[in-house]
Amino acid sequence: MNKFYGESEAKIREIFKEAKSKAPSIIFLDEIDSIAPRRDYVHGDVEKRVVAQLLALMDGLESRGQVVVIGATNMRDLLDPALRRAGRFDKEIAIMPPDKAGRFKILQIHTKGMKLNKDVDLNYLADITYGFVGSDIAALCKEAGMVALRVVLSNIGPDEPIPVFEISMDNFIQAMREIEPSSTREYCTDTPTARWEDIGGFESIKNVLRILFEEPLHHPNLCNEYNITLPKGVLLTGTSGSGKTLFAKAVGNFTKANFITVNGLTLTSQWTGRAEKILHDIFIKAKQCAPCIIFFDEIDRVCCHYFDGGKEVINSCIGQLINEFDNFENTMGVTVLAATSKIELIPADLLREGRFEYVIHIPLPDLKAREAILKIHAGKLPIASTMDFKKLAVETAGMNGAELAKICHQAAFIALKKTVETGTKTKIEYPIFAQAVAQVVDEKKRRR
Repeated sequence: MNKFYGESEAKIREIFKEAKSKAPSIIFLDEIDSIAPRRDYVHGDVEKRVVAQLLALMDGLESRGQVVVIGATNMRDLLDPALRRAGRFDKEIAIMPPDKAGRFKILQIHTKGMKLNKDVDLNYLADITYGFVGSDIAALCKEAGMVALRVVLSNIGPDEPIPVFEISMDNFIQAMREIEPSSTREYCTDTPTARWEDIGGFESIKNVLRILFEEPLHHPNLCNEYNITLPKGVLLTGTSGSGKTLFAKAVGNFTKANFITVNGLTLTSQWTGRAEKILHDIFIKAKQCAPCIIFFDEIDRVCCHYFDGGKEVINSCIGQLINEFDNFENTMGVTVLAATSKIELIPADLLREGRFEYVIHIPLPDLKAREAILKIHAGKLPIASTMDFKKLAVETAGMNGAELAKICHQAAFIALKKTVETGTKTKIEYPIFAQAVAQVVDEKKRRR
């Protein structure tokens, strides 16, 4: 590209002229979106002239003999639509991230010249590097070598020769923390740290979620015998503070799948048409880095419908989300997990078979669950040996998990304040918890 008038077009004409003189030939335009962007997206005159010139040259290819033009882009939606019509770029080939078998072969190639320890399991590495493309795997192998080298260098003097060393499985695992898969960089994907042990009680709900997500992902052959596949969608419902997001993150951690979090409020704040495109792109990314869980927090903000002056108002994202559900199969390794405290705002079309197939209600914790939740959140606090958590669980009937966590935090604050004032370390006893309960209840009343 050149800022001077006509020079960019002249360069493109020269390239096509040279290709014709050397036919049969191939013109490869790498990152073609940078030279032929959508004309309605750019304000500069240069880009528009270049696109027009490229269109004219593409239309004249038949008279140029055996000349083929190949373009490459990772942002095809930014290309001018006129280039994607018949007679120009006739064929579009999507190069997806490799599957497990492909990753295994790429790992074999890049580790061929490396001295590997016997504990290195390339098959396992291929299994856990979902979403990695060839360059990511090459970077992973290089980083694993650097990890091993740093360990060796830390154990020898500056003048000592570097001994022959092996690269272990631990080196690869450590290297994976430094390499982010290319297919997931545009969206925040990670493995949540929440564990099932962090959720007190609710054993029946945990078991259902384990069967729905773990079995299809970790034991597909067993599930195939029973014709069970990964659900397309699972909706978690319950009051605010009931732990829906915690359950979702525990599922993500337990399955070790890629986890894309979509915040409903952020998505709906986009301008018209933008939210639908973001939704579409999220599902494309999820398919590329499968197995993947797309988690919609507060999905009622994304796809709610409501009435304004007696007229039904439909959120524009509803149709897009339904289309995305209908355009992927259970066998793709992609599933949608969502949470809402307002299920009445979710359209019935989304609750049908093939979309949100399972609706799981998370109730307020019962006595046993409240006791377990209180013990979890008080686990690292200086608790008095006489503390009776069962009695406290009885006194906190009707409270949700978030409120129970706040009681423990408030009790810790009260005890710390007392320690500072008296100069003596205060153990947290029942009276302090009772005081914390009273404060949380008062705050709850003020918010109403």
